[in-house]
Amino acid sequence: RLLDPANNIVDDSRIKSGQYFSVSTPVKARGNLEFSLQAWLTGAQQEVQLSEQLIPVESSAVAPLNIMIRQSAPSFETRQLQNHAAAMGHQIRINTEISKGKSISQSANLPVDTDTTFSPEILAEQDLLIIDGRALVDLTEGRKQWLSDAIDNGLGLLVLADSALLENFSKLETSVLNGFQLSPLSDADPVVTPRLRTDISTNWQEPLTIAAIQLNADNADILIDDGKNRNLVIRRARGLGNIAISLIGHSHNWLTAGHSGDWGAYWSTLLSTLSRQPSGSFLLPQAGMDFLRVNQRIQVCAFSSETAANLAISSGADSGPTNLIELKLAADEMNSPRRCAYFWSDTGGWHRLQLVSVSNGSVLDQKSVYVFNASQWQAQQREQRVQSTLAMAINTATLSPSAEAKRVPRPMAPFWPWLILVLTGSLLWLERKLDFG
Repeated sequence: RLLDPANNIVDDSRIKSGQYFSVSTPVKARGNLEFSLQAWLTGAQQEVQLSEQLIPVESSAVAPLNIMIRQSAPSFETRQLQNHAAAMGHQIRINTEISKGKSISQSANLPVDTDTTFSPEILAEQDLLIIDGRALVDLTEGRKQWLSDAIDNGLGLLVLADSALLENFSKLETSVLNGFQLSPLSDADPVVTPRLRTDISTNWQEPLTIAAIQLNADNADILIDDGKNRNLVIRRARGLGNIAISLIGHSHNWLTAGHSGDWGAYWSTLLSTLSRQPSGSFLLPQAGMDFLRVNQRIQVCAFSSETAANLAISSGADSGPTNLIELKLAADEMNSPRRCAYFWSDTGGWHRLQLVSVSNGSVLDQKSVYVFNASQWQAQQREQRVQSTLAMAINTATLSPSAEAKRVPRPMAPFWPWLILVLTGSLLWLERKLDFG
């Protein structure tokens, strides 16, 4: 059972031992919120609570994204995305071709007279462009160059693969989609269950229909696959931007099947990964599976355009800052803009992290993290030790014969046996000499 900060049940799930589960709820308030996760044993006559664990959540407003959608025909896929993104406050521009040479333009959360044309100026204002394969192929060479320049300057591009993209890929593999490889795949199962590689805790169950295409790329990240060595979404960096190709064209089926959480996780991953990255200085998010604990090393990193920026840490973020400390962020050996600091907290609870400019003392960015005490989430600590033990056992069992310790004979220098022989002979000769005397 998932309980909100007011101890109201907002979601639940019935599971068996060892089974994955997922619970979720929309967060309607801002600030540092503390949800609870309870496990109950349900019997025929009574219920017994097995455990209760804290789930800390920091809720904050997110700056709206500027998203442009360009498609060769109307689709349920982009329609659902448009409705969801508009409801979240993102600014949407849509250009849909309805017949040869004719198109219709739409917008959401923008003035009625908003310019939705495909131009270098409009592309420079966008955070992400979503385009299907046919619409990308139909772009003129001049517009493809505009798109390439915009990606180099930070624009994110998501291409929804289709048969037109596969048939005309040779026209794009040396320009916009340089570094990607597409080929037909005739004997593959058209229905697969996607797997989110960036979050191993996600467990999607509903299968989707996938384009019959083999997708690969050089120096790229696999965001989503099917768990059977088939890539479904691949991202590749280019300049300051990112390009991704997706074989998933029917994610809206998750919504019609009642799996809105899976659909949301899929699109949230794509939007956050591909969209234009913020400029200036900001704190980087913690790892998704991090359990920050008392008296353990905690890493905090920031992307800082200022060489002189410090990290201010205070505990008790809600009831007034206490135990204020300030650390200097250190760059790596390459002197990149990514700078990190480490600290060990001796108290549990919320901690406020602030990125502070040394030159004028202004706060460049801030966020809150929760540090767990040793008594919290003990099952997670046990699981971590179990996984470490299993990994060690597997590594030991698979140790190659060449890596095992061997007794290697080394020849002895002839001087030492010769010296022993001479000394032994001398002692025997001396003994006989003394006896005869």
